[in-house]
Amino acid sequence: MRFHLKETDDRLIAIFHGEDSRRNELLSQFLLPSTEFAVNLLYDITRVERGWDSTYSYSRHQVVYIRLFKDRMTLKPYDKADGRDLTQIEIPLDSAKLLLFRWGLTLHRWEMKRKKL
Repeated sequence: MRFHLKETDDRLIAIFHGEDSRRNELLSQFLLPSTEFAVNLLYDITRVERGWDSTYSYSRHQVVYIRLFKDRMTLKPYDKADGRDLTQIEIPLDSAKLLLFRWGLTLHRWEMKRKKL
């Protein structure tokens, strides 16, 4: 899953290449602009991979309901009020780990560049 960055109001948003608009929106909402988010979720993925509650729900996200399984991650929007399609999407766990790693690294680089370090 390749993405490019869009900067708005001093934060980054990921725009995904080759994804339909609904999937692009959900993936963008999933990637919070926080390196701690990426690290924490990667840690939780390793716990699921080692057998810790194979249907773990990640409840610390404000926009997307995240469930972790040994082989995949599912994302589903919380908000039902605006009439959006609430069908969940699935991401293979290996792809999710790579996406989170890239996102965390991208955020770190962006923060370093803003601080001119």
